[in-house]
Amino acid sequence: MEFDKRLIEQSLTAQYGILPERQNALPYRDWAALVAGLMPESLLGRVVSVRSEQDVEVIARMNPWQKRIRKEWQQFCGERKQPQQIFGELEALQQAMKQMYGAKG
Repeated sequence: MEFDKRLIEQSLTAQYGILPERQNALPYRDWAALVAGLMPESLLGRVVSVRSEQDVEVIARMNPWQKRIRKEWQQFCGERKQPQQIFGELEALQQAMKQMYGAKG
């Protein structure tokens, strides 16, 4: 959600007229209901549509803005660590701690 914070704020403002300062004051449940009700025509809806497109022909015909949106999303997704990576790093950290402080568990 942090990645799309601005898109969410802009979409809520455009669709419901709620300024970002007021959005932050909404109870989470109300805020989530508003986000769930965003129309596909909202900025967030259009961006999600571009990101999720799978048709190779449609992707080939995308304009520069759409291609940039897809590239940014793919880079963001590529930067997220997979569970195997996380577990491997935790195991390495655990081994380093054992070496530093002894293997007493």
